[in-house]
Parts: sequence; C-alpha cells; structure tokens
Amino acid sequence: MESKCASCKKDESQLPNRLKDCAKCKNIKYCSRECQQKDWKSHKKTCALGSSKASSSSRSRWAIDKPFCALQNGTWLHHRPEQDVYQLMSDVFRLRREDKYKYEQFVEEGSIYAGASASSELKNFRRFLQRITEIDTAKPADTRLLPSWWSGDSLKRCIEVATTNEDAMVSYAIEKHDIQKFYEQDDMPMQLRMFSEALDGTMIMGESRDSILQIRVAFENGKFPASTTISLGTLAT
Repeated sequence: MESKCASCKKDESQLPNRLKDCAKCKNIKYCSRECQQKDWKSHKKTCALGSSKASSSSRSRWAIDKPFCALQNGTWLHHRPEQDVYQLMSDVFRLRREDKYKYEQFVEEGSIYAGASASSELKNFRRFLQRITEIDTAKPADTRLLPSWWSGDSLKRCIEVATTNEDAMVSYAIEKHDIQKFYEQDDMPMQLRMFSEALDGTMIMGESRDSILQIRVAFENGKFPASTTISLGTLAT
C-alpha cells in the first residue's frame, strides 16, 4: 500500500520528494512543512500520546518532563538529585568553553584550550561557580535558577565532583556528541546552552536562543506556531 500525506492525501508516487515522518511521534507522514502546519490542529490531539508511548521504554534517567518549559520558568535544575546537579553544572561550563572555542575562536587564558594545566582550569571553574552563585543569590528567591539548597558547601562539593568523577572532570574537553551520548538525549546540548545563557546572559556568537526556546515550549504544550519558519531539524541541536 502506497504511503500518503496525512494532510493533502497525495500518494508518495505523485510527489517529487519522499514523505517525511512527524518529527515528534513518527506515526504519520507529510509531504511538506505547509501540510504539516495545516494538519497540526487535528494531529496534536494524538501526537503527544504517540510520542510518549514510543519513547517511554528508552527514556533517559536524565530526562525531565517538559524540559524547555522548565527552562522558561527557571526550574530546570530545581528537582534533580544533588549529584546530577553537580554533573550538569560541570557540563554547562565545559560546553560553554567548547562553544566559545569552536564558534568564536575564543581561548581563555589559563584554560585547557590554551594548553594550561588541569589545576588552572579548575580555578576557572571555581570562578565560574562563584560568579553565577553571586548573580543567582542576588535575585528574588522565587526567580533563582539554582536549587534552593545550593550554598557555599554545594559549590565546594561541585568542585570536588569536577575533579574526582571521570564523567564530570572539567580538565577534559567535551563536544556536542559527547553530551548527546552521555545523557541519551539529542537535545541536551541545546538545554545546557539555554540554561547557561540564563545563568548570566552569556550568548554564543552574540545570538540569544529565546526564539527557539519559545518554539520548543509551544511543542511541549501541544501547540505548533504556524508562523515559524525554523526547520524542525534545528530544534534538537
């Protein structure tokens, strides 16, 4: 039986290109972005259900419900185990370093990218934690991004993890594919970047990710903004 576009109902044999699966649930196919947008009002009623069934058996232990909604409301880090928070903070730092080096050709003095020692990079990590802690604690309690239990002792324990846990060592460089493999989530690099930007406003290439965050939040809430022209493929990177 020939596959058909879920919106215009054309057979694949009638089309110049192959049909593409719905990126979220993989259960139905479309011939174009326009057809996907036209059908979204109807399909969204079953899309999230299909997606959750497909992914429930392979859900990463690091995954949280609606992570981009949590990024938007500032609770992305709040309800995670303490050791997980330390791992994530290390990777926020390491991915920020890698992105700065890769996309901006920026090499901070005293970093491993400048050929410095592990102890020198650890000092940079300590300064990073101290700075974002000062920024965060200056905010009203209900708008803080760090967990309510975060303190000076937490900062010390985070540094300890970054020197003793092989998966979190800040003396090791890390790339996007390393993040995706470790967390078993294709969009975790984007989550880390968005959280990193929220911490102190630092943007890679001077570009904010607010527009992409709004689109991801809309998807998580079962909406598909018809006006967007951003490719679905860019939303998971």
